[in-house]
Parts: sequence; structure tokens; C-alpha cells
Amino acid sequence: MDGEETNDLDAFEAPWGRRVALQEVVYESGMRLLRLRIREGRRITQLELDPATARHWGDAMLRWADSAEQAMAHLPGMQPGGGDGGADG
Repeated sequence: MDGEETNDLDAFEAPWGRRVALQEVVYESGMRLLRLRIREGRRITQLELDPATARHWGDAMLRWADSAEQAMAHLPGMQPGGGDGGADG
């Protein structure tokens, strides 16, 4: 797109065949947003978040991940940080 620069930050596979990509978008005005793109087959969902919204969302996701890992720790094959056959394989 004209008037913007994008920097790839991360990309990874998520459960059920989804692909997640994160980019920093820097607009001509100097405004910086985080672009989150989720690809599900041919469907693409894209969001652009300001720093405050990205931080709020990230904090909420970390709280949930900590809680979910603790809740599933007793299940066979569930290890904190991966190894459960989810997004990482």
C-alpha cells in the first residue's frame, strides 16, 4: 500500500490449519500499528492495533495462557510451553 512501510515481526501455525502473521505498519505520518493477520484457508482476517490495545490484548492472552496451562498440567502429554500437539506441532 502507498504511504506505509511494513516490517515482518513473526509468523506461525495455529491449531486447525490457521496461519498467524504479525507485522509492524509504519504510516507516512509516523503512526505505528501492529497488523495481525489470520489466514484460514482462503479466508483472511486482518486487524490493526495501536500500542495500548496490543498491550491490553497481550496481557489478557498471557493471563489466559498461564491459567490454561495450570488447568491442563495434570493431563497426559501436556507440558507448559508446548509439546501438546497444538500450534507447534
